[in-house]
Amino acid sequence: ATEGGHAHTHEGGAHQNDNDHGEDHDHEHNDNISRTIWTDRTEVFVEFPPLVVGQETKLITHLTDLSNFQPIRSGKLTVGLFKDGKGDPGTTTTIASPGIFKPVITPKEAGMHQLVFELNTTQLKDQIYVHQVEVFVNQDAVQANDSPENPNEITLLKEQTWTMDFANAAVVKDTIHQIIHCGGEIVPTTGTEKTVIATSNGILVYQMRNATLGKAISNGQLMFKVAGGGMLDLDLEARFKKAATDFEIATTRYERRKKLFEAGGYATSSFEEDTQEYQNAKAEYEALAANYSKDGKPVYAPQSGYLKALYHSEGSFVESGTPLALIATDRSVTLRADVGQEYFNQLNQIHSANFTAQGRQFSLEELGGRLLSYGRAISKDQPQIPVYFQLPNSGDFLPGSFVEVFIQLQPQGVALTIPSSALLEKYGQYSVMVQTGGESFVEKPVKVGIDNGQQIEILSGLQEGERVVTQGAFQVKMAGMSGEVPEHGHTH
Repeated sequence: ATEGGHAHTHEGGAHQNDNDHGEDHDHEHNDNISRTIWTDRTEVFVEFPPLVVGQETKLITHLTDLSNFQPIRSGKLTVGLFKDGKGDPGTTTTIASPGIFKPVITPKEAGMHQLVFELNTTQLKDQIYVHQVEVFVNQDAVQANDSPENPNEITLLKEQTWTMDFANAAVVKDTIHQIIHCGGEIVPTTGTEKTVIATSNGILVYQMRNATLGKAISNGQLMFKVAGGGMLDLDLEARFKKAATDFEIATTRYERRKKLFEAGGYATSSFEEDTQEYQNAKAEYEALAANYSKDGKPVYAPQSGYLKALYHSEGSFVESGTPLALIATDRSVTLRADVGQEYFNQLNQIHSANFTAQGRQFSLEELGGRLLSYGRAISKDQPQIPVYFQLPNSGDFLPGSFVEVFIQLQPQGVALTIPSSALLEKYGQYSVMVQTGGESFVEKPVKVGIDNGQQIEILSGLQEGERVVTQGAFQVKMAGMSGEVPEHGHTH
């Protein structure tokens, strides 16, 4: 491509098949032509001189994978030129450099044609149609384009955007909902945490390696031992030895007199007393045996999960019943949203929710979460109404962290929407960077409406199908303000 006047026309891309979507943006220069097509999978930005019958023409074709906005790095590209459904199926070429293919075509007939690109890589397959491509009968018939250049247009080469944190998205019509915007907190789900309890008095001895918070714990895992110490240890040992002796004597007496009783040579009342004495001695012995060990009393994990809290350091003296640790599962967490009292009568209309946690945006529907309940009373200590949502926890949520919540109520209709991340704000005025072609951008002011935390309603300033920059918008704007606009062209 060469420098020169820029003319932009926005065509609705005709759907030739399921893979043909989006906008067909015509971006012509005085001598060369640029066309940009977006499908659901791929962006194709192609530059070429006017097509002339019998003249071999190279198409500089830039291909971007829309799943990550990175250049296509492998595969084959087939390009065909068709008129009224008939034509040359084209040639197949391999990649020349990351994101760039250089297929060659030789038109055979003048008139309006259709370019068809077929991309085949190990990651994706796509078909892209470029409509209304004119082929001239000879070089003298080529018409120059004298459209003036847009002075507000910003140019960034594909090689630049491929190295940026960059993404774009189409302006779409979507259902909007009334929103309650509030704060909230990620809290543990009831029943997903269990406390590890000491079952005897003594000195706490850790049995876990690298006992740090977040450590994975298995059900039944040996976590601690509680060992006796000093006079306590001697007293417990003395009591255990006495109970063992008493139990042995009671057992011998009970078994001997049981034989006499069964032979009819011993009174029933006396045998009942012997039986009771035996049972008491057994209970005393078993109770002390369960708590007595020269190595300490073992304490096992009551469930699998991760170590959320440790309440005592190793070597501490603990008593029976003392909490030692907290084990939490990560199967689910609870999102508590704190809603103002004025919304109480609308809480029965809750449809879904979006929220921001740890700097990331989440959707209740996409996570498979659900509404649990909401409060019916307030107090001086809790003046706001709690609304609870259950979330499956894949490790993205930190219990105790605060979140920004957008509760969706009943639908309010259909409107134009864009991702909230596309908005630029300055002194209360909003704008977006619109990508008008593969390497061209224009800043447009917009008026906004309802914001659900992920999508925002556009009241004016944009049309359906336009592409707005959702990541890297500020960098694109700064490139335009710097005055260091690269030449609109390539040396490939």
